[in-house]
Amino acid sequence: WYAMARAGSLAEFRKAIEPLAIPMFNIMYADQEGNIFYVYNAAVPRRMEGFTWSEPVDGSDPRTEWRGYHELSELPQLLNPPSGFLQNCNQTPFTTTIGGNPQPDDFPSYMVSEKDNPRGQISRRLLSRKEKFTFDSLCEAGFDTTVLLAEEQIPAIARAWELAKRSDRRRAKRLEGPVSELKEWDCIARVDSTAMTLFAVWAELGKFKLDPRKDPRGALRNLDRAVAGLRWYYGTWHVPWGEINRLQRAPPEKERSFSDSSPSLPIAGGPGWLGMVFNFYARKAKGQKRRYGVAGHSYVSVVSFGPTIRSSSILVFGQNADPASPHHLDQARLFARREFKPALFSREEIEKNSLRVYHPGEQDPKSRREKKNTGKK
Repeated sequence: WYAMARAGSLAEFRKAIEPLAIPMFNIMYADQEGNIFYVYNAAVPRRMEGFTWSEPVDGSDPRTEWRGYHELSELPQLLNPPSGFLQNCNQTPFTTTIGGNPQPDDFPSYMVSEKDNPRGQISRRLLSRKEKFTFDSLCEAGFDTTVLLAEEQIPAIARAWELAKRSDRRRAKRLEGPVSELKEWDCIARVDSTAMTLFAVWAELGKFKLDPRKDPRGALRNLDRAVAGLRWYYGTWHVPWGEINRLQRAPPEKERSFSDSSPSLPIAGGPGWLGMVFNFYARKAKGQKRRYGVAGHSYVSVVSFGPTIRSSSILVFGQNADPASPHHLDQARLFARREFKPALFSREEIEKNSLRVYHPGEQDPKSRREKKNTGKK
C-alpha cells in the first residue's frame, strides 16, 4: 500500500503491485498524463484445468496441487481503453467498460467466478452516455439514483396487469392504483418517491430474481403482497422512500442498535442489486418500523488531475468515532443530500484551513493551553 501511494508514474505503480502482496481487491489507477488502468488483482493459484475448483477436490490427487501463482501480467487488465473510462462494481472484469474488455477465453476458467451485475450495468451506461464530464457532473454521477431494474421490469408488470384484467379482474382492480403509480414513475429514486418504496418491496418479495416477463402471475401476486404489507405496517401503501430508508449512527457500544425514536436522515439511495450507483443497503431493525443503512457507499471522492489538483470527498457520518467530537456526524447531512466537501490536497490549502498545527509526537498546543488554564503543569 505504501509503495502504491508513493508511486510517481504508471510504471512505478505497476512495480508496486507486481508482487501481488494484496491477495484480492480490484485496483484502478489514473494519473495526470491521462492514463487509466484496471487490474483484476488477486493472488490466483496456478491450477490444472478439468476440475471444478468451486467445490472440494481430492487432495490426494497430485493433479490438484497448486503450481505457484499467476503473475500480474496474466491477470485480466485494461490500459487506456477506447471508451475513455473504467468502472468496476465487483462484477466480472470482462464487463469493465464498453468494448475492448478482456475476453474470458484468454484466461483459465477457474480465474474469474463473478458475473455481471445491475450496478455495473448502470455505471457503464452512465459513463458511456457523455463524451466528457465536468467536475460537477461527475459529482452528480457519483450519487446517481436511477433504478435500472425498475426500467426493465415495470413495463412487464404493467403488461401482466393488462392480462389480469381479463383473467383475474378482482386482483387487477385492487392493483389499479399501484400499477398506475409504477407506470408514471421515472424510475429515479428520491426521498419523496412512493413508487420507489413499492418497487423495492416488490423486488424483495421476489428474492431479487422474479422476472415478470417469465412469471406474470407471480409478479402480480407479489405486488399484491407488497401493497398489503405496506398497508399493514404503515397504514397505507403510499409510503415515501425516505420515510423508511434512513441513515443513523448508533452509539459505538450499541452498534447497529437502531431506533425510530433517535435522530436519522432520509436517504435516496438503494441496494446495488436494483441497479443503482448510489448504493445504500438498509435492513429492518428489530421492533422498529424504519430501515437503517448498514452497508454501501462509504468514502466517495471525485478528483481532477492537472497542474492544480481539485478534489472533493464525503464520508457517511464523519471522521471521528467519538460521539463527543464535532466531527462525529458533521458529514452525514451532506451525504444525505448527496453533496461533497472540499478535500484539501496541497500543503498551502491544508495550512490555511488548519484549526491546530503541531508535529506528531509533540504535545498538542490545545492540550498545553487547557493545562495552563487549570493550573496544572
